[in-house]
Amino acid sequence: GAVYLGLYGYERLKYTERAMERRYKQQFCDYAEVKLSDIVSYTGNCCSTQVQRDLSSTLSRLLSSIQGGVTVLRNQIRCLSEEIVRSKTVCDIACDKRAANTTHTEDIQHYLRLFAT
Repeated sequence: GAVYLGLYGYERLKYTERAMERRYKQQFCDYAEVKLSDIVSYTGNCCSTQVQRDLSSTLSRLLSSIQGGVTVLRNQIRCLSEEIVRSKTVCDIACDKRAANTTHTEDIQHYLRLFAT
């Protein structure tokens, strides 16, 4: 028991307020390290989730915008195709009338020559 009493006395004398302060600081640092590690892990997961949500939102907006642009372009192509068909029809009619008019003009010139002679 004397050895035990001697060690107890030595520890008791050595364990001053400064030693207690160091011990509490070390305990606080260990506790803070664990809690900060948990906070970093939680914050990282939240940031990752938020970034994923933002990217998904941006992707859906881009896809919607692209779909709108494709729809507009298809409508413009359809309108231009209809205009091309109308233009060809008008051109064909004009060519037919010109050909008919040329024949009539030649006939009139022929009759005028006959009449003049």
